[in-house]
Amino acid sequence: MKIKDYLLAGFVILLALSLSASAIFYAAYEKKNNIQESESLSCQTPEQLIWELWQDEQSGDETETEDTTAETVTVDNTSTSSDDETVFTEDNTETESGSMPIDDSRIYYTDYRFTTVDTSYFDDAVFIGNSRLQGFVLYSKVPDLCAYTSVGMTVKSYFTKACFNVGGVEMTAAEALEATPGFKKVYIKLGINELGWISTDQFIEAYSKVLEHIYSCNPDAIIFINSVLPVSEAAIEKDPTLSQEKITEYNKAIKEMAASYGACYLDVASIFTGEDGYMPYEYSFDGVHLNVDSVQRWLAYLLEHGIEEN
Repeated sequence: MKIKDYLLAGFVILLALSLSASAIFYAAYEKKNNIQESESLSCQTPEQLIWELWQDEQSGDETETEDTTAETVTVDNTSTSSDDETVFTEDNTETESGSMPIDDSRIYYTDYRFTTVDTSYFDDAVFIGNSRLQGFVLYSKVPDLCAYTSVGMTVKSYFTKACFNVGGVEMTAAEALEATPGFKKVYIKLGINELGWISTDQFIEAYSKVLEHIYSCNPDAIIFINSVLPVSEAAIEKDPTLSQEKITEYNKAIKEMAASYGACYLDVASIFTGEDGYMPYEYSFDGVHLNVDSVQRWLAYLLEHGIEEN
C-alpha cells in the first residue's frame, strides 16, 4: 500500500472518531438540559401549577368565566331573592325559600300550647343571639345558662365570627353548636343588627339557614325565636337605621318563617312596646338594650311560655 493510501485511511479514521465524539457530547448536553428542565418543574408547588393552569384557562376563554368572588360580597351588596327562589338545606335537600324542608322527620307545629315553668326548664337549653340576648343571660340571674351570644351577632356572623372558646378552640356560634349537641331547647334572638339590610327577604333567607343548621345539630329541639324588640324614639333619632317600621316588618316575617319551620315564635316585643309603638325609655339604659328590671320582665315572659308536652 502506498503512503497516500495510508494517509487517506488515517484521515477517514480521525473523521469517524471526531463525529463519534461530537455525537456523544451532544447527547450528554441534551441529557443535562432535560434533567435541569425536569428539576425546575419539580420545584413548582401544586398551588403554582394550579395557578398556572387557571391562568391559562382564563386567558383562553375569559368571556365565559363565572365570577367566583360573588359569595364574598358583603350582605348589603347582594341582590334580593325572589319569592320562588330554590335554596338548599344543610343536607342539600331542595326546598322553596322560606318553606319547610322536604323529607324532614320532625313534626311541625303551628299552634304551641304554653304552660308556666320554672328556671329548671332551661337546664337543657342554649341561648344564641346578639348583645340584647347577652344582656338577658347576664342579668336574668339564672345560674349556669348555656349561651353563645356576642355583641353584633347577625344571621350571617352566626356562621363566620369565631368568638366562642370551646375546649380551648375559637369557634363560630355554628361550630360551637356542632361541638355541643343534645340541646332540647334553643332560644335565639337576632335581627337588630340587620335593620340596615337591603330587604326583609334577604334577612329571612339568611335567618332560615340558621334555623336549618340548628335543626341539623339538634333535630329534636324546639327552637324559640324571640321577636326583635322595639327601640326608643330617641335611639332612632340618633341612628335612623333603627327603624320601628322595619322592626315591625321583620317581626311579621320572622313569625311566618317560624311557623314554616315548626319553631315557636315568642312575641317578647309586645311587653316592651308603648302606646306610641316605641320602647319607653325607662325600659332600657340607652334606648336599645334592656336594663336589669326589664330583663326580669323578659324572664317572666319566657317562664310563662314553656311548651306543654304532648
